[in-house]
Amino acid sequence: MQGQSKLTGLGKIIDQLKRAGLLTETTGITDADLQREVSYPITDTRALNFVGNDPAPLRSFVAIRGGNFDGHDYLDTAIENGVRLLILEEGCERDDICQIIVSDTRKA
Repeated sequence: MQGQSKLTGLGKIIDQLKRAGLLTETTGITDADLQREVSYPITDTRALNFVGNDPAPLRSFVAIRGGNFDGHDYLDTAIENGVRLLILEEGCERDDICQIIVSDTRKA
């Protein structure tokens, strides 16, 4: 099941995105958040109801644009289901959620 394994540090993810030239900006990320582990990101909105609300590790969702769906349309659902890190192409109007804005979520 997505979101349940393969942990890595948030700081490491941000560094890798910087090196790849994909990072546009980050918002809502504190120094303490940089030390947190992040679960393998969810990309399928159908898996959002399986996320749970355990605060550790940091639950993540990647908003991918596709031919039929746009993950950006499901950000509220992701947040309501315990996701606390969004990886997206355009920031959302939430200051209580960690956001990594990238130029291309498919490449990220």
